[in-house]
Amino acid sequence: MKISFFFRYKYFFIFLLISFFSLSYSKGQTIETGKIGNAPFKIIIPKNWNKGLIMYVRGAGGGGPNDDLVEDQNKRKFNNVINSRGFAVAYSAFSIKDDAYIVALEETEALRLYFKNKYGVPKKTIITGHSMGGMVSIATIEKYKDKYDGALPMCTFLGSPNLILKMCLDRLVTFDYFFGPNNGKIITGKKMISNEEIKRLISRNKSFTKIYSEYLKVKERDIPVIIGFSQWVIKGNNKRLGGLAMGNLYTIYDGFEKYNQKLNQNVRRYKPNEKVRDFYSKNRNSIGELSDPVLNILTTYDPLLPAGHNEIYKYFLEKEGTLNLFAQQYIDNDGHCNISNDQFATALDNLLNWIETGNRPDFKQIK
Repeated sequence: MKISFFFRYKYFFIFLLISFFSLSYSKGQTIETGKIGNAPFKIIIPKNWNKGLIMYVRGAGGGGPNDDLVEDQNKRKFNNVINSRGFAVAYSAFSIKDDAYIVALEETEALRLYFKNKYGVPKKTIITGHSMGGMVSIATIEKYKDKYDGALPMCTFLGSPNLILKMCLDRLVTFDYFFGPNNGKIITGKKMISNEEIKRLISRNKSFTKIYSEYLKVKERDIPVIIGFSQWVIKGNNKRLGGLAMGNLYTIYDGFEKYNQKLNQNVRRYKPNEKVRDFYSKNRNSIGELSDPVLNILTTYDPLLPAGHNEIYKYFLEKEGTLNLFAQQYIDNDGHCNISNDQFATALDNLLNWIETGNRPDFKQIK
């Protein structure tokens, strides 16, 4: 029955097969998916390939060894922009779900080498990414500086990962002190405190809300999101590496007006795990050692990773004498990584023009 059914409709099935392959061929793309170790990857090479490669690095949400790499997660919509410029794009879901920073540099490099060995040495190689991917981009172009021609980090934190871990720790210990229950579980507890519980804690002590939002340099409405993000970062790091990378034994907290003294006397203090701290310091630091152009893209209001925190990276650039290889442009948007396709396209074109002509982009708004 099944065989006779197939022969009866064999031309229909053949038509479907031809249509499928014709559709793929008509797009002119080469699409490859697979795994390197336990890290899924995807490569898309356009029909009009210019022999260039852009490594795209995802943010800290999703991914992992079971990712099916379906398009449109986070900023994968940027693939169309990349391909439209003639570049191939390659990206990894990484072997760790969510925050994969501890493996992202090595697994991104493994994918770049795989691409080179299979498709040939690209004429031009660029790395870009958002949020965590931006951190990986800047760290990668410093560590593998002879392998890349430029980098486009977006909505990220530049510099040592220890600094962002310290920022998150300080957010949590001060929140725990002012809004309670001041038992340290928001930092060392295994379970996440829910967004609803954070809102409830804030509602019990609204008198501190204004001063706390000013300390964080964010809008009051965003406090729950920031605290949720910060404990997610700290707890995830504790789980993966076994302790805090940074402590606050000698931190003097300021910005709370008349509450400063009591806060510093009574806030919970934590000692760093030296092995965890050294892991980031020795293997993941970005210290301004650039040899190729880097265009950093920021939004004017990013509650999770405020733009002002990147000022310390400029200190490293000045120390290394590489400030001429670094440029920043901004997008007047509200939110973390709120960057449109068109804005990404403009930023990418600005970086490509810099690489081609040597003309460093001006500090300006991308509309």
